[in-house]
Amino acid sequence: MSAIREKALLLGERESMLGIASVPAAGAAENAPLFLLLNAGIVHRIGPHRMTVQLARELARAGFVALRVDLSGIGDSPARRDNLDFAASAQADIQELLTHLGSLYNTRRFVLAGLCSGADNAYQAAVVDERIVGAVLVDGYAYRTGQYYWRHYGTRVLRARSGGGLTRKVVKRLLIEGQRLARRFGAATDDKAVASASSDAVVPDYVREFPPRDEVAKQLQRLVDRGFDMLWVYTGGVARYYNYQRQFRDAFNDVNFSNALQVTYLANSNHTFTALRSRQRLVETVVAWARTTLV
Repeated sequence: MSAIREKALLLGERESMLGIASVPAAGAAENAPLFLLLNAGIVHRIGPHRMTVQLARELARAGFVALRVDLSGIGDSPARRDNLDFAASAQADIQELLTHLGSLYNTRRFVLAGLCSGADNAYQAAVVDERIVGAVLVDGYAYRTGQYYWRHYGTRVLRARSGGGLTRKVVKRLLIEGQRLARRFGAATDDKAVASASSDAVVPDYVREFPPRDEVAKQLQRLVDRGFDMLWVYTGGVARYYNYQRQFRDAFNDVNFSNALQVTYLANSNHTFTALRSRQRLVETVVAWARTTLV
């Protein structure tokens, strides 16, 4: 197992954001971008169940500098003094971090990684900052498709029917309604918000607003055109808006991703990766993607 070193850093214009850098003892691989691992919501920089610690160390063993950080007002970092809201504060912090880390490690190439709101923050930063050459987005933006609705309603029909809870007449009516929805949502839906968790979601999540699908499609195409690489990971914990492997590609079938996109669906994992095997699978997926895509 490759040796790594870790160091605590105070970062940003006021040196107020606390981060822990995991660094390969033998030095980073040539041309390897620096990984910046963002907070998931207001969770401390270690991540749910220390997931971010494990990911940072495995990335370092693979030859990448990886920094897990507390953004302002989270964990061990004090709040900003400019009264920015949560989203704006995160974007301002990220800009400061990239500038400071770029100077410390002599790089202008970064990959951002985040779960939930961390994914949202990573994506929004990447759209406007060309220093960000890639991103790992876990349970990030997603949009329902016709196939999503077939799976969502079909599962319920079969479950209810097998339990004797539905008459043939009701089953027929539900299937007709499913067909109508599939025709209506044959292309990706343009949901602006994700409602509260459905009854069969593995874990609940707070309400998040997603930008319109068409806006995101244009952004994705611009990212791909500038040479941006992305790994989108979805879990069974967000079944209310994502429920099959190809949903992301189907939702954005008008975007020419070429070789810039990898999508992984971890159907048996919940949103916070409670199970050890789920965390291991995520870390293995991210490290394999980094090794084959970024260097």
